[in-house]
Amino acid sequence: MPRPLIFLDDGKMGRNERDDTLEKFRTSSRYNVALVSLMAGSTGLNLTAANNVVLMDLWWNPALEDQAFNRAHRYGQKKEVFIYKLVIPGTIEERIQALQAQKRDLASNALTGHELGKKLGMSLEEFLRLFDREHTQSVGSVVSASRPMIYLDIRKGSPVPFSRFLH
Repeated sequence: MPRPLIFLDDGKMGRNERDDTLEKFRTSSRYNVALVSLMAGSTGLNLTAANNVVLMDLWWNPALEDQAFNRAHRYGQKKEVFIYKLVIPGTIEERIQALQAQKRDLASNALTGHELGKKLGMSLEEFLRLFDREHTQSVGSVVSASRPMIYLDIRKGSPVPFSRFLH
């Protein structure tokens, strides 16, 4: 079996090279993996040839993650899309995920008019708690109503072997 090819976009690729490589990813069965940085993949990219999205690092703004996820989950997608967020329990990533959940709630409440008296922003103590190992929060899964998202606990082992993404 020939070795799979990887589409890599870290944001440094020129537009023509990116478009040519992306077309090969869409049309060649040898391209099984696309590695795209969050900022490069959050806008102007159509990845409907992909149906497994793995987010390796979290962003402060959950809307940027949603935009990146939507590169695969959009009109023209013929397969079910699976989104995986890799979060190591007890780390700043887990606390950022909790902060993202709070931001999503705040945005939802602003749209519906609920809890408008809630404070915006975070105190210095809350910010410092992001880096404090003693205040680890167990967040669990953040699930979007429009698509499945699977929270993987690295310490317990991934329930989905990486080899699944190569087939």
